[in-house]
Amino acid sequence: ALGNHFTQLRDYPEAFAWYERAAARGFAPAQFNLGLAHELGRGVPVNEQQAFRHYLMAAEQGFGPAQFNVGNM
Repeated sequence: ALGNHFTQLRDYPEAFAWYERAAARGFAPAQFNLGLAHELGRGVPVNEQQAFRHYLMAAEQGFGPAQFNVGNM
């Protein structure tokens, strides 16, 4: 929730830090949001390999939006 809050404020580096914390605990929506950050360059440089890696982690947990993005990539 804090990652989403900071994303809405366009404070992408702070949002990224909160997403990292949640993703490290296996939270699929946070892993997906890290994928978005890497794909769109929000808080980090654009890196499609990292984006795919994070999307795949979330997709393997059954997170639909991540499965869609893995398929598209």
